[in-house]
Amino acid sequence: MVKPKKHLGQHFLTDKNIANTIVDSLTSTQYDHVIEIGPGMGVLTEELINRFAGKLTLIEIDEDSVEYIKHHFDNSKFKLLKDDFFTC
Repeated sequence: MVKPKKHLGQHFLTDKNIANTIVDSLTSTQYDHVIEIGPGMGVLTEELINRFAGKLTLIEIDEDSVEYIKHHFDNSKFKLLKDDFFTC
């Protein structure tokens, strides 16, 4: 479990139904690539992997979230960057 860090402005999505709605709202499965900024604990990530495995990049600045993602998901299905989206 990762706790949101106030200094990073983190708010984690926890509702899988909302994650499903977000992914379902994507109008095409033919995207060349999908980027998720700040995957946190991966609730949205899980749904994105199901639809866009191999076409997904996650960018996360928080080391705790990076470690969580590395240990809870099949890393062969996405690229994970520990970086600040604004500077990478």
